[in-house]
Amino acid sequence: MRTAHVPAVIRQEVERLGERWRTLPLDQALHHAQALRDLARRCDEQLPWHDRHLTEPLVQDLGPECAYDQVSVLVYDLCRHRDTSADAPADVPGDAWEERLRADLEATRRSVG
Repeated sequence: MRTAHVPAVIRQEVERLGERWRTLPLDQALHHAQALRDLARRCDEQLPWHDRHLTEPLVQDLGPECAYDQVSVLVYDLCRHRDTSADAPADVPGDAWEERLRADLEATRRSVG
């Protein structure tokens, strides 16, 4: 996966979350998978192609084995869009946007143990 558009602090937090996620026993992963899906949904909601009229959420419960992949793909999509688009999420400018995403990733990682 190409990651040049992902800020180093974001990439580091995604990797740390992945390292932690892969060490969880199944019962804990089942318990915490919703936290990862919630993070993926928050990322999806910031993308311009997010369809707010969907009756089913885009980020489905595919089990704990897919939860981390859903997060990493949507974080990387969000960073790529933010890096390359004039109509990127404008609610939080520049470094503040990166810090908010980094903090969200860190909080999710800490919540899973």
